[in-house]
Amino acid sequence: MGVGFAGYPDVREAGAAARLRNLKNLRDHGMTTTWGPGHASYYRGKLKMDAVERFVKQYHDAGFDGNYFVAYGSGQIYGTKTREQLVDAYTQYCRRLAELGRTKLMLSLADEPSRSRESGAHEHVSVTIARLKKYQGIPGLMTSGYYSHLEELIPLMEVSILGQHDAEFIRKVKAAGKRCWTYGAGPCRFRFGFYAAKLKRAGVEGTVAWHYQIAQGDVYNSLDGREEDHSMAFPLPDGVINDVAFDRVREGADDFRYTTTLRKLIAEKKGTPAARRAQKLVDEILSRITLGRSSTFTDLDADETNRKCAEYRTRIIEAILSLKK
Repeated sequence: MGVGFAGYPDVREAGAAARLRNLKNLRDHGMTTTWGPGHASYYRGKLKMDAVERFVKQYHDAGFDGNYFVAYGSGQIYGTKTREQLVDAYTQYCRRLAELGRTKLMLSLADEPSRSRESGAHEHVSVTIARLKKYQGIPGLMTSGYYSHLEELIPLMEVSILGQHDAEFIRKVKAAGKRCWTYGAGPCRFRFGFYAAKLKRAGVEGTVAWHYQIAQGDVYNSLDGREEDHSMAFPLPDGVINDVAFDRVREGADDFRYTTTLRKLIAEKKGTPAARRAQKLVDEILSRITLGRSSTFTDLDADETNRKCAEYRTRIIEAILSLKK
């Protein structure tokens, strides 16, 4: 299962070295994927994507081996004025990434499409996807929480990233024979740990949160841009300073890995008393989690949830050691 953040390291003024440090920082915190930059331009039938190519190299230099995301907002590439140009630009884009190799691609064709049908966003996305299907190997990616368009867009996408990741919507995606990821704000230990384990049991393949690092103007001033700055890490000339929440995310990623290890051992030692006790523990943890409530256990507040995560980690480790005897 993939875990990561929407938003690539946004430190353009700090240069390539700082971006690479940020990518390595994400990997050190257990992330398996992150968004890539969508900066590309189209002019007279040719696509210019130097920034993307540089990022792909850094992405692998940092040790990522998961999916590579391209965030395009509502699906536009600079310089494209018609749908035909957009499809041609996307085709060139995907072909070039395939040539670079080692990258699994998911295109963001519908980042929170408008609630309003009058906006034309739904038709724009639908037609673009239909035409891109002619070029094999291009899955669609949707980050949306709007009920009005989810019903119609899910069948068109190979991958849907759901803002509303309750059990009902996950079932709808799976029933359509599509792949499902989840998306949302509020990065915390619980979301990247035991909640991710619950999502995996429900058939979800990955989860991403908003946002690793985004700033407009001064990274330490939330009042000088269109929206509030939001960063899990702050760039310095010789490294990064992590927000406390980001270190909690690392704890969550570790919780997820411990849980995954335990479930594999349960399968290997199936039928043994230790396996039955361990399965009872896993069932206890997951039964206290409600899909759609991604910040806390169903019956606990945030502080109680953090303490319970630590307690469950200890019990999982004890169960792993018991199964390895």
